[in-house]
Amino acid sequence: MINIRGRAPVALGVLVAAAVAAGGAYAATEGDRTEDVKGAIEGGQAKNVILLIGDGMAESEITAARNYELGADGRFPGIDSLPLTGDKTTHSVQEDPPNKPDYDPESASTATAFSTGKKTSDGRISTTPGTTDPNNEAGNPDTIGELAKNAGLATGLVTTARVTDATPAAPSSHVPDRGCEGPEDTETDCPTYAKSRGGPGSIAEQQIANPKVRGSEGVDVILGGGSNKYDQETEDGDTVAEEAENERGYEVIRNQSELEDADGRPKLLGLFEKSEEPVPDSQDSVDPGNLQPEWDGEQATFTETPLNGGDGQRCRPNAARDAEEPDLDQMTDKALELLTRDEDRGFFLEVEGASIDKRAHSAQPCEQIGETVAFDRAVKKALDFARADGNTLVIVTGDHGHAGQIVEADPASEPIGCSSVLETNEGAPMPLSYATVPQSTGTTCVIQEHTGTQIRIAAEGPQAANFVGLTDDTDTFTTMARVLGLGGGGNANRSGSGGSSGSGDSGSGGGSGDPVGPAGPFSARPEGPALAIRVRGFKRSCSKDFTARFSVANGVGRAKGLSLDGRRVARVRLGRTLVYRIPCARLSRGLHRLRVVGVDLRGQFVARNIRFRVSR
Repeated sequence: MINIRGRAPVALGVLVAAAVAAGGAYAATEGDRTEDVKGAIEGGQAKNVILLIGDGMAESEITAARNYELGADGRFPGIDSLPLTGDKTTHSVQEDPPNKPDYDPESASTATAFSTGKKTSDGRISTTPGTTDPNNEAGNPDTIGELAKNAGLATGLVTTARVTDATPAAPSSHVPDRGCEGPEDTETDCPTYAKSRGGPGSIAEQQIANPKVRGSEGVDVILGGGSNKYDQETEDGDTVAEEAENERGYEVIRNQSELEDADGRPKLLGLFEKSEEPVPDSQDSVDPGNLQPEWDGEQATFTETPLNGGDGQRCRPNAARDAEEPDLDQMTDKALELLTRDEDRGFFLEVEGASIDKRAHSAQPCEQIGETVAFDRAVKKALDFARADGNTLVIVTGDHGHAGQIVEADPASEPIGCSSVLETNEGAPMPLSYATVPQSTGTTCVIQEHTGTQIRIAAEGPQAANFVGLTDDTDTFTTMARVLGLGGGGNANRSGSGGSSGSGDSGSGGGSGDPVGPAGPFSARPEGPALAIRVRGFKRSCSKDFTARFSVANGVGRAKGLSLDGRRVARVRLGRTLVYRIPCARLSRGLHRLRVVGVDLRGQFVARNIRFRVSR
């Protein structure tokens, strides 16, 4: 058992028992779980969503890490504890023609799919195939992060990669090439998106000032690596980090000590400096700017059978990583602290364990496994928060498969390609094969490729049941948008083929309703079929603030929330009847939209869009 950063080693049996007690890990001898599963199914809306992405984390990566750290019968207390589990497809589409699938995707296209509900071609960040014009609205679809910000929610991005890397970039920016991370990159590789040519700017620039968000607001909390991109100069001569601090209201921090003390008012940008290694390894040379992995070990080779004639290598702490480089769970904890400072404001938070993928690319099994174990700690942080909060949807998944496979330990069955044998904490050999780079390329195992397998997705909280069975990456966006009441949560709009669809905006229930509210300056009518929600309290003039009352028809179920023109309205009282104060200043002359959400007695999500017109 590895002791990382002063964490005391824990006995295997204790960890397994803790995982089982967490609620998701299960042994058949414990009896029928039907009622437990029923109890985990919860409809309605969530105040918050936490999306945790293990980059390159498919079932083989989870299994290898579990086998090594906890044993074959062990269970992770985070990843394995979520009660509702399914699989998802991750394919991308071709750039030309875009109606044909690409069966082996990468992080930019998959992140675009779960951030926008749109399939795209590999390498693109929240843009559709063929798009080069930043003013093309259809080609630059709204992301979950932008929808959340425009609805008044807080947003956060946490990663062990550069914060401008593909996965954190997708919910926070739009560029036709994932390499356009900083201003200098964008001038060369995405010129039509460069600010010097009237575009929205690089990924880094859009993360702190997004023109698709009201007021060009940026992400509230950004934590990870990538100072090499934020330290590129803008057209004004300042670096992006300087612009963030001097013009956009960010507190900019660079190490773990500053993270602990950070107040983050009004926003926080953490660009943590990577610890330097005496001899940079192969992964550093191809993908700089990411944080150091927590573990270290020997890279797989073309000749491993098994190492040194024994049962395999043992992983060790990464000596090159110093205490000023924060762990993923520490960054997650700080993000949750800051995003929940306003108790009435919900949030969307994406957390990425990035180097599961990056160290699989370089066939480094110890680093890959260590990052999976570290990711599980972040998952546990998120689940602890959600279980205490009671109004948060947690989603845990990967974005695509990777090369590493557990293979036969028989020396006579020598794997083709690169391989490594590890001795697990159970004292047994575990051979891992990385076979996507042929030996004819030379002596190096870099760079291993992704695989097109379907990926585990698990969830807990409101609408988590939507991930049971087989879904698609685009369905993740659909459910997140719907559960947060953001719109865009009906059928996913895919530019590619295949996949399933989510339920529409109007929720469940009976026939269409009559006009609601008095005639005169305010008139309102629910859109679509209605499990009617009564609306009362509209005034005939708008000279001062007024209250509006909402209740589910016949007192059946509970009303839960209200937004006005896409922005949440603070409640005065919550329950079967909601009382909201409507700020008169926001009601200009013309058409307005109220969105009321609730839950019926069956736990089904109910949403009503009510349009009304103000005349003066």
